Amino acid sequence: MTSKYFFYGTLSHPALLERVLGHLPALVPARAEGWEVRHALASDGDELSFPVLVPGPAGVTGVLAEIAPEGARRLDFYETWYVTAEIAVTDAAGAVAQARVYLPEPGRWQPGRPWALADWVEQWGEIAPEAAAEFMALQGQVPAEQALARYGNIKVRAASRLRARDGGPATR
Repeated sequence: MTSKYFFYGTLSHPALLERVLGHLPALVPARAEGWEVRHALASDGDELSFPVLVPGPAGVTGVLAEIAPEGARRLDFYETWYVTAEIAVTDAAGAVAQARVYLPEPGRWQPGRPWALADWVEQWGEIAPEAAAEFMALQGQVPAEQALARYGNIKVRAASRLRARDGGPATR
């Protein structure tokens, strides 16, 4: 049995979602009222590259997808520091549905300034899917918390692989 999921942040980037799930499901534009997408802030106040969904008046545009149980397990592994909840979303046709969404664990991060997918894609749109492939290969091999502890190094390797594929001249 599938479940509806609403993706509002990095997972609304099709290339990343495909790497996390192992395939790209059909994505339907949707909107959730009463929520805002904000940059996550670390405990020291540093702005992180990923977003959090918090209550707010702005409303959130994202995508809705039907996810099978295996896909849900993959998403839960990737989103280890988030918890799921159900919220109301409205699809492009105006139909209202309940959908699962990933919210920050209480107390883990604070919301910062508004977050925009286009800005994130510009900086991380190639690296994040590349890193996600390596990260997801760890599912079933190591606990999610250990995999997350490796994520910084995984991103460095992903960026290096992308630069190597670029084929630019090597310089000193």
